[in-house]
Amino acid sequence: MLAQQVAWILQEVHAEGYLYRDVKLSNFIVGRQGAVTLIDLGKAKRVGKERTLTICGTVHAIPPEVLFGAGTYPYSYEFDYYQFGVLLYEMLVGVPPFGYEGANPKLREGTTHIIADIAKGLNEEQLKLVKDPAAASLIKQLLFPPPTRLGGKGGWKEILNHEYFQRLNSAELKTVYEGQANEQLLDRWDFEGARQEIEDFGLDAGRYEREDSDPFENF
Repeated sequence: MLAQQVAWILQEVHAEGYLYRDVKLSNFIVGRQGAVTLIDLGKAKRVGKERTLTICGTVHAIPPEVLFGAGTYPYSYEFDYYQFGVLLYEMLVGVPPFGYEGANPKLREGTTHIIADIAKGLNEEQLKLVKDPAAASLIKQLLFPPPTRLGGKGGWKEILNHEYFQRLNSAELKTVYEGQANEQLLDRWDFEGARQEIEDFGLDAGRYEREDSDPFENF
């Protein structure tokens, strides 16, 4: 449920001609009715149909072709497709495939081993930790090199046509995404029961949206 909403959000960002470039759990919040909201646009860049060379992002999720391209690899929306794959892996396994160390993409002490792991790519042992075969297939294809990376030919439509997303009722999920879900739907999807899992990723109760709160209170 949450992954498809993230995909829709990034699809909208791309439709406006922007790369997001910092897809990670701490940049998404979940509202009281299950709607996902994107925050922190600090690394977003308008590219339209062009490509860019800038190296930026959080190192555990930077695509290897960009990380090792030393500012010479021209990239576009496939950057975010890769990061979405890393995010999905983290949501399902509990940690990103190559670890967390190194918040800065510059090579420095403490980031050497994670950079080496990124260079090796996702292996079968790591993929076995994803218990859902459809999810494992999706993640594997999102982490492929650019020529064959899922989304490279058909964008988010290609990604959302993957079997992993076909099991969800998109019409119902749209009501959650738009903040219009009724209580019966939320109960059926056991969203309350999923809150502890969400909190495990750092989205604590204090960060849930509250309809009756003032975001600038005590500012």
